[in-house]
Formats: sequence, C-alpha cells, structure tokens
Amino acid sequence: MITSCKPVLTILSARIFLKEAFGAIEVLATVLMMAGVVLVIKPAFIFGTVESDVGEDDQYLVSALLLLGSTFLTANISIILKYLRKESLLSILITREIVFSVITFVVISVFGLPLFLLEPMERLEVLLMSGICLLTSALNIAALRVEEANKVTVIDRSSSIIVSYIVQIIVTDDVPGMYTSIGVVLVLLAIIIIGANKIFCNNKKNDPRPVLEKEAKQRGTPS
Repeated sequence: MITSCKPVLTILSARIFLKEAFGAIEVLATVLMMAGVVLVIKPAFIFGTVESDVGEDDQYLVSALLLLGSTFLTANISIILKYLRKESLLSILITREIVFSVITFVVISVFGLPLFLLEPMERLEVLLMSGICLLTSALNIAALRVEEANKVTVIDRSSSIIVSYIVQIIVTDDVPGMYTSIGVVLVLLAIIIIGANKIFCNNKKNDPRPVLEKEAKQRGTPS
C-alpha cells in the first residue's frame, strides 16, 4: 500500500524538478492516496488505540515511515531516467547493478555488518527471489515496448494492490479490517484517476482532428 504511493510522488517530483503541470486532478489524487495510506498505517496520534489487522510492535510506525521515505526516493528514478532516456537501457541496467554491488560491499565493510552463511534451502529461496525479480523487470520492459508507460503504470500499481490483498487473505488467512479496506479503495481510486487523466491528455494531444479542422478552415477562408 505504501509503495503504491509512487505514482503520486513521481508527479510531485516532476513538478519540483521538471516543472511539469500539477493541476486539480493531481491534487485530488494526492489527497486520496495520502488518505488511503493513513487508513492503512493507522497512526496512533490520529486513531488512538485501534484493533489492527497486522501484527504491530514498537517499530511498526518507524518502519512504515522509513518505507514511505524509500518509496519517495524510488519515485525519483523516473525523473532521473528522463534525463538518461538517450542512453542505452542495457548500459543503465548493468551500471545500476554494479553500483548496487559496490555500495553494498562498502557498507558491509565500513560498518562491520555480520555475514551469515546461508543454509542450502535458504540459498534456493534467495535464488528464487532473484529470478522472480529479474522476470518482473523483463516483463515490465516487454510491456513498455508494446504499450504506453502511463497505462502500464496504472495496471502495475493497481494489480499489485489487488494481488497482495488476495494473497494476504489466502496465504496468511488474514482478512484486512474496515480501515485497511477503505484505504485500498482510496489508493486504487487515486491510481485510476491519475492513469485516466494521463491517457486522456495523451489521446487529446495525439488527436489529429483539431489540426485537420484548422487546416480545412484555413483552406476555405478567402484570401
């Protein structure tokens, strides 16, 4: 739910760094998105003590805020990629993985973090997780080759919420409560509003009819 804030955060960053338009539709989507996330997190200073549908501890709110900050930083990747759109996609992916590996090694070395020897089954689980991540990236790239990015983003964010919602109920037998359910609906609504607005604007921009009508009027006007 928190990571689903990415489309709205990307719009905010695009407004700040790229001076892109930010109108009433974006404001409405932002309000709905933030309201949905608040209903999911249910901070104590707003709701007081409520019965939660997740196992909370003392670090629950801290972890939620850290994840929100991580989502905000991740949302800026789209802004950076706009500046690098002329570069090779393969070069960007390879460079990113190399940088990730170097930074991880440096952090582990500098802070003396413990390295644990994984059991055989744990190694298979890590390998499976890595394979799923690579497959996800490949499918996203394939989708972007045949469809517009705004449509892909809407389907990606919306489907991820719905799938995680269903998996939570089936696998963990944990049915989300009323606040979480309302939050899911608000976030989905915000994503759909953003996507519909982007698609409508793109269709309107690519519609040749206004140009053809203008040229027809110009040809029919006596000199």
